[in-house]
Amino acid sequence: MSTARRAVSAANHVFVWLTVALVAASFVLVLVVSAMPSDAAFPGANGKIAFVSLRDGNPDIFTMMSDGTGQVNITNEAGEDHEPSWSPDGSKIAFSSTRSVTRHIYVMDPDGGNVVQITNSTDFDFDPAWSPTGEKIVFTRGFAANAELYVASVDGSGETRLTNNSSFDGYPSWSPDGSKIVFVSARTGNYHIFVMNQDGSGPTQLTNSTGELTPNWSPDGTKVAYHAGTPNQNVFVMNADGSNQVQLTTAPPQNILPAWSPDGSKITFNTSRDGNHEIYVMNADGTNQHRLTTDPATDSDPDWQPLPGPPAVGGIVELRVPPSDALERESGGSSSSGLPWVALSAGVAALGLGGAAGVWYARRRSVG
Repeated sequence: MSTARRAVSAANHVFVWLTVALVAASFVLVLVVSAMPSDAAFPGANGKIAFVSLRDGNPDIFTMMSDGTGQVNITNEAGEDHEPSWSPDGSKIAFSSTRSVTRHIYVMDPDGGNVVQITNSTDFDFDPAWSPTGEKIVFTRGFAANAELYVASVDGSGETRLTNNSSFDGYPSWSPDGSKIVFVSARTGNYHIFVMNQDGSGPTQLTNSTGELTPNWSPDGTKVAYHAGTPNQNVFVMNADGSNQVQLTTAPPQNILPAWSPDGSKITFNTSRDGNHEIYVMNADGTNQHRLTTDPATDSDPDWQPLPGPPAVGGIVELRVPPSDALERESGGSSSSGLPWVALSAGVAALGLGGAAGVWYARRRSVG
């Protein structure tokens, strides 16, 4: 990521994401203690923000409202909990934890209840990211150069390896349409962002600058946010094909771990600009950067909860005709999922969230 990336600590606890040292003119992965979230934002209304904090002396997962209020510890576990990732319907949080000694992937309810262990390998599993249907989770397994990408069903079954080479592959983010996975790889000698088909085929390099990390797909699938640079790191946004790379932050030294809001209008990120790692939020064009957390301990790993509701303009993941029993529903009634139809505009269309999570059903019809 950068030469000699500094660790941050609180209460004598060292909180390190990824350390890269410049050796013999090439970047070498030295240590992975806690991964960086790289999941996607799925379309919907903006809900809570999940994040990791050391304020209680141990890395725990907290949630807060989108304005920074109502911060609550939802894990409060002896093990280290990291990388919260909201499911596409906002009803679950995937995360990694050392509560069973070895780091594994878990899923829990938004209040921290009903914790279920998903992986059970002897290796190091981290950085989970959901598929847009909510049926699968892609994650990173291994240390340093041995790290590869795997995918499994949300119940842990059907575990499949997606990448297989001698270099680091990790930090996945699933495209909102389900067809692609963007990730970080060192296969070309430095850390760059690649994209591949959801089955692991067709890997293609998107960036070629300096240590690009933590890609995060926008809810409409047209953009990817990420952070890059050395010695200072900043948040960038690019088109999904790697073109039009735009820097959004400038405050030194670190602006990292970007995560889109479900409506696509904002990006939350971690920054050390105030001398302490805190969570900030900004508009998607980089304007109006302001602080959400103020605790003296490290706050990081933000991820935004999608809530059922009309997506932002251009933010529809997939359009499908709903089941026949829902076709005749009037605006203000219920879809087959029990959620309300929402009129886009009079006489144009109505839509509702039904079936698989993250799929918007729409039908063009008169609504009066």
